[in-house]
Amino acid sequence: MKKILILGAGIYQVPLIDTARRMGLYTIVASIPGNYPGFSHADEVAYINTTDVESVLKFAREKEIDAITTCGTDVAVATIGTVCEAMGLAGVSRSAALLCTDKAKMKKALWDAGVRTSEFVSVMSEEEACKAAERLGWPVMFKCPDSSGSRGVIRVNDVQEIPEAFRYAMQASRGGHILVERFVSGHEIGLDGVVQGDKIVLWPHDKLTRSNGLTDVPIGHVVPLELGPEEMRDIRQQACTAVRALGIDQSFFNMDIMLCEGKAYIIEIGARIGATCIPEVIGAAGGFDCYEEIVRCALGQKLELTDEVSSVAAAQLLCSDRNGVLESVDAGNVPEDARWTLDVKPGEQVRRFRVGPDRIGQVVVVDGDRAAALRKLKKAVESIHLNYTAETI
Repeated sequence: MKKILILGAGIYQVPLIDTARRMGLYTIVASIPGNYPGFSHADEVAYINTTDVESVLKFAREKEIDAITTCGTDVAVATIGTVCEAMGLAGVSRSAALLCTDKAKMKKALWDAGVRTSEFVSVMSEEEACKAAERLGWPVMFKCPDSSGSRGVIRVNDVQEIPEAFRYAMQASRGGHILVERFVSGHEIGLDGVVQGDKIVLWPHDKLTRSNGLTDVPIGHVVPLELGPEEMRDIRQQACTAVRALGIDQSFFNMDIMLCEGKAYIIEIGARIGATCIPEVIGAAGGFDCYEEIVRCALGQKLELTDEVSSVAAAQLLCSDRNGVLESVDAGNVPEDARWTLDVKPGEQVRRFRVGPDRIGQVVVVDGDRAAALRKLKKAVESIHLNYTAETI
């Protein structure tokens, strides 16, 4: 039986673990100890920090694994690249993984390759941040360069906001620096894809967002993206150039893109599939199981995927506007063909939504028409009534 090491045991890794087991693989999950749902789904658990490259590599060699992967998180990608390269496994290279997990290095590589991206400066102090913002022009974005899930990302409108914003972004940074980035306004979209050698398959998608008071956070996605042919060509050209500039190969990837006056600006790229129901909507629209393809990619198998879609798929997270304890759920009017799941059970705590991992469930719908799919999604979300008591966490 082949062994697959999955880094991370959070809610976004659970479907990947379940799929790998269903495909007949022996699943090993690596994560720090904690109340993570993936532990109970795997065949074996290793309590290792997924950013501890040497410990993960030593463990992977001892277990003689056949594949290593993750989904929905950037923090383990550098480790995956190192293990793949050291053990000759299929997957992203160490150099590409390191570029994709440090936004400062990523942005420089994109900029040097002529990829359209917003101007940026890497800073280590409030004084440097202020000078960078004055040069770039207000507003700007402060970003932690080595996190995911919208952690450490905040829009800064003037110099008075810099002290608090700098502390917020720096708290999420492991490397002791943050990015100050020129703010690009427009239509924000997402794009996920997979690359194997000369073949790149792209699935652009619309984002559904919600403000957390600091920035807009994705809470859902819609596939396919509906734009004119010229805009789609520009998106594809910029995306493919970006993938090659970072050296991503034998891997799924996720991009944030801003459309400004018909031009695509690449905001950032992760060398893994995106979170927030992205595998579900891509698979539902394209008629395949995206998690199966992630496993097959990690095993080095050739994928026969295309960017063709046969349906419209839309998904949205279920979120809470306060901390509390879930008491009960009333979902009597949810459309029968809507697929929805909860991450929590009655008696368990929920957190006020700020970033993606604060989700408490998800809804996925499929239809032949975009407007109908969005109406169905709205009805489903509004029909799921979560009853909980307020409580400070």
